[in-house]
Amino acid sequence: MNKFLFSYSDEDIRNLVLRCYARTKAYVMRISSISDAEADDLLQESLLKLLDKKPMVPYSKIDGYFFRMVKNACINRQTRQVRILSLDAIETEAALNLISEVDFNDAEIKKEKPSDIHHILKFAEELAPRTCEIFKLSRIEGKTHEEIAKELGISVRSVEKHLQKSVSEYRNKFPA
Repeated sequence: MNKFLFSYSDEDIRNLVLRCYARTKAYVMRISSISDAEADDLLQESLLKLLDKKPMVPYSKIDGYFFRMVKNACINRQTRQVRILSLDAIETEAALNLISEVDFNDAEIKKEKPSDIHHILKFAEELAPRTCEIFKLSRIEGKTHEEIAKELGISVRSVEKHLQKSVSEYRNKFPA
């Protein structure tokens, strides 16, 4: 039976899964070091995306198309994990950015300033809830003012005011 396009019928999907699922799952587990259940989830998500998009793919190429979708999903998952694992580095950089905005001249004052990320995060928790949220999105997650404004449904100017407020409160709490 030579079909030009994959039809997305129940039988075609069943045959695709029977042909590709086991070897694709083994590949995913080998390159990602993930559990059996996580690999199943990744493959099922990819299959759902394929069914949702329904791209016009020649029947002879659908196996490769599905494999590529799974491989890309696997790469995206690993990229997200690396970003999460590097959160400590991002937090440290955010703390250094905030501290660098304050002028340190006196050695005694330097001792009073919070010098690690835990102190900075503790300081952030003392801010008003919205200011704290914006501070974390900017300084810890590294989002731009525009991204924060879009995410929170506020103006860029509001984001800037909240960040100025956080710096101002920092300076009041730890005067230079």
